[in-house]
Amino acid sequence: MPERCVSSDTSFYICLSQDLPREPWLVAVASLYSFCLGNRILSELPIKLRKNESLMSKIKIIHYDYYELVKPFFGREAQHQQDGEYEAIGIGYHLEELGVLAYLILDDARARKFVLRFFPSLQKKMVGTLGFLRDSCCVDHKISPMDALSILEEIRQNVKDRDRARPCGMDTRNYKEILVPIINEINRKAGFSA
Repeated sequence: MPERCVSSDTSFYICLSQDLPREPWLVAVASLYSFCLGNRILSELPIKLRKNESLMSKIKIIHYDYYELVKPFFGREAQHQQDGEYEAIGIGYHLEELGVLAYLILDDARARKFVLRFFPSLQKKMVGTLGFLRDSCCVDHKISPMDALSILEEIRQNVKDRDRARPCGMDTRNYKEILVPIINEINRKAGFSA
């Protein structure tokens, strides 16, 4: 079976290391897939994560500027060119060409629209952090329903309590339209009552 690689924007790492915090769990998940990131995303990670040897030993750091693959699509509107999301897209495109991309994790709506417009072949592999948790549990069976639900419930509680301005990028709309249905789906598939 080919390697199952993941290219992710910075928000996934920040959600699990700062917003919740679930850094040990992030290290465990990095063992389940082959996470790949480049220098732009690496520079956006919190220093604490960059110094976490357990995590960094499990992540493939790519020292090639795959951002250059997406750069020609920016045209004149280039204010977000330096954002790590676009490096994640470039890496995702490269991994897809090699036939090993499992997931492209993008939480930013602007980056997701960019993929749909210029890289539609990545659409089936593109998920957000919540979709990754759902699919890792319900499709790949790499994450237990209890672990997935524990993290999702923690995000839900943070949104309800408003402990942070937007924990894991969640706002009220995302909460109702994305988070709650994913929790219900995992509960249903695991045979738990919602």
